[in-house]
Amino acid sequence: MATVVGGLATSHAFALVDPDIWARGIAGNQKLYAHRYGYEPPLHPLAAQETLPDNKRRFARVAAGHTRLAAWLANNVDVLLLVGDDQDEQFGPENLPALAIFDGPEFSCRDLFHPEAGATTYRCHAGMAEELLSQATAADFDVSVMHELRNGELKAHAFGPVLRRLDPAARLQVIPVFVEGIHYPAPSPRRCYEFGRTLRRAVDSFDVNLRVAVCASGGMSHFSAAFPYAALEKVSAAPGKYGDIREAFDRQVLTLLQAGKGKELSNLTNTDLLEQGDVELRSWLVALGFLGDGVVAQVLAYEPFYSCITGVSVVHWPQVTAA
Repeated sequence: MATVVGGLATSHAFALVDPDIWARGIAGNQKLYAHRYGYEPPLHPLAAQETLPDNKRRFARVAAGHTRLAAWLANNVDVLLLVGDDQDEQFGPENLPALAIFDGPEFSCRDLFHPEAGATTYRCHAGMAEELLSQATAADFDVSVMHELRNGELKAHAFGPVLRRLDPAARLQVIPVFVEGIHYPAPSPRRCYEFGRTLRRAVDSFDVNLRVAVCASGGMSHFSAAFPYAALEKVSAAPGKYGDIREAFDRQVLTLLQAGKGKELSNLTNTDLLEQGDVELRSWLVALGFLGDGVVAQVLAYEPFYSCITGVSVVHWPQVTAA
């Protein structure tokens, strides 16, 4: 039988590249904001207090966390469920699924910050992916099926750059799981947690000797060009501004995870996620449901970087509990 051996979570985008090249990415993000809203936003005032040497010193803790997780994956895992969102990269207005699973044989992806490196091809465990789809559908989750990708490429930045950092040799078999984050309506935190529990039951019943882990990609709090500001304005009088980071909320989340109380996060509402700027916490909730109630996290890093508009974190769950 397949065995779930642990899990991890990591911020993506700027969290995966050295601070030396953040400015280039931020300039592109500000231009995207200007395209959508008509003006180029300034960075948060606290960004001016950050220096490149200090950012590099703090980022070293993030990079060390990724190195540790990459080694753990290489030594302990055969199949990785990678959970993330899409920001108009894989899907378009003609189709915006709340939940989707890829079950094709393989896919390629690129490092968005280093496109000159070319594409890397990753294998998918199609049989396990089909079991996930089957049991999720039987449990009344309406999951979109992705048998193929356009040109065979997985473009969503929640996936490719994370894989390139954590499994550069493409040793793992990877099952991409999409959870909507920026388009509304989106799944509730409780729905995401229960979806993770359903995926766990499917893996536990899969009759092949494989070591399985889950990785949540995204978060923590950040208000970027892709953030669903219109959805926030409809439900809250507490608007977020470009570049904001909700440090207190981030730390509260991590404290709960370290105490094995991650399930409490499923009591949050979609409005909470919007107000706190962490719509990608949904991916973490899927992972938490998958790993089991009471699972205790090791927080390898948390750094609020206003220079890259993100509360950056790296988390490891080296053990799991019963589904």
